Amino acid sequence: MKKILGKCILFSLIFIVFTLMLGQLFGGTKNDTLDGFYYEKENTMDVLFFGSSHAYCGMNPHILWQEAGIPSYNLGQPEQQIWTTYYYMKEAFKHQRPKVVFLDVLTVNYDEPYRPLDNSNINLDDLKLNFTKLENIKASVRASERPYFVFKLLKNKGNWKHLKKENFTTHFIHLKHPNKGYREEFGIYENKKPELPTTQEIGILPEKVEHYLNKIITLCEEEGIQLVLMKTPIYVSEEAQLRYNRVKELAKNRDVPFLDFNEKYEELGLNFKEDYLDELKHLNFRGAEKLTRYLAGYLKENFNLPNHKEEQAYASWNVDLERWLRRDEELRLRQEKDLKTYLERLIASPYKEDYTLALTLQRGEGDTWQKELKEQEGIAQELEAIGFEGFTTKTISESDYYIGVIHAGELIYEEGGDQLLSFEKELGGIPWHIQFLNEQTSIKVGENETAKNKGQIQLVVYDKNVERIIDSSSFELQGETVKR
Repeated sequence: MKKILGKCILFSLIFIVFTLMLGQLFGGTKNDTLDGFYYEKENTMDVLFFGSSHAYCGMNPHILWQEAGIPSYNLGQPEQQIWTTYYYMKEAFKHQRPKVVFLDVLTVNYDEPYRPLDNSNINLDDLKLNFTKLENIKASVRASERPYFVFKLLKNKGNWKHLKKENFTTHFIHLKHPNKGYREEFGIYENKKPELPTTQEIGILPEKVEHYLNKIITLCEEEGIQLVLMKTPIYVSEEAQLRYNRVKELAKNRDVPFLDFNEKYEELGLNFKEDYLDELKHLNFRGAEKLTRYLAGYLKENFNLPNHKEEQAYASWNVDLERWLRRDEELRLRQEKDLKTYLERLIASPYKEDYTLALTLQRGEGDTWQKELKEQEGIAQELEAIGFEGFTTKTISESDYYIGVIHAGELIYEEGGDQLLSFEKELGGIPWHIQFLNEQTSIKVGENETAKNKGQIQLVVYDKNVERIIDSSSFELQGETVKR
């Protein structure tokens, strides 16, 4: 009987492990934030960020490292409820012993005890299966749905039809997150400075919200970790302000700092026309840089955190920072709409020697590109400052068609004329093919068509360091300026 019982137990264990592995194998896209967190070497982070999308769009660990040499990770997740955050902290503290954690408190406004299933999938699926995850599932998911979060095969079994090679490799290892959990947002939404509620009235938090907010404070106290509550700068309704006032009161009563960045617009230097992704909800990469620089100063002023920049154990952080700065330059270039300021940024770029630039111009209907360049003060000079040579000479400036190519800081091809032109050459191991097709321009880099449209001025920028095109632009005369 004991042998039979032992075999049954062994078979059950094997079946459970096999089921769990299949659930992982059939899983969809991995949560790269959690995956990257588990990748990081244990006990190397001095700061952790928690919260919703406002957190992961708002705090950039690269900037914190650049400003203060403080290693950090952003564990923000979409619409994460406060109880889910509590268990995230419990899980995180098993792997990292941060000195300070920041919690964005947007989600005190979520009244529902449970979020939609898709949101729960994002927040829970890729946590390691342990007792903390089971507690998290119990707090965050309806009872009828909980088995699906323990045995993912129950909800992912249909994915076998879409299995790829990567499912058998990346789904069983942890991969580094390039931005330490931060999600860069490129878009711009032009806002006006908001009028904020002025009420000092104290609101009421939902019972479950206040309960878990207190549990978070207690957890950090027990772990000897300094908690800082905060609110990123966003539009705030009257109802939300009442709740934030309660958070401030609770924080004061429990001796926890609270940073309300809706009171610090000027200190942050926010530009409401440039620093937001959307209508005063999420910061884009420009706004995140400003907020994170403020937090770096706050940490230096209030906490004695070491600067690890010169330590060999953190050498990879300097490499990651350089990669981010290159990416930041790319994003700022892509946001430039005016040709003159676009060219000025290219000229000033510290990475321009790594760029291959392809410029094409062709006459349009009525006014030609020559007129556009001649009437816009400084554009021809800026083009020549970059390295294109023919824009102050009659031969080039009055041509109907033009192709210019700069590679590794040198002008390797420039031709203008009245007939359709073409250029074909391998640059840095990548084939380039540029040609005019009647009214269209084609700029093909490798297998990628990057232009092929009717814009009169085309400019493609390829960065050999990251081995890809970082921008492809089409400019035309719009009023008094040449814009995309």
